[in-house]
Amino acid sequence: RKAIEKLANEMAGADAVLKLRLHLAQPYDNAQP
Repeated sequence: RKAIEKLANEMAGADAVLKLRLHLAQPYDNAQP
């Protein structure tokens, strides 16, 4: 049960990081066509 909670937290963290990276990457993509 603890392992499942840890895995869920890691997945949620990874998803947040991925969204943050995508959000930060968009202006750079627009600046460099």
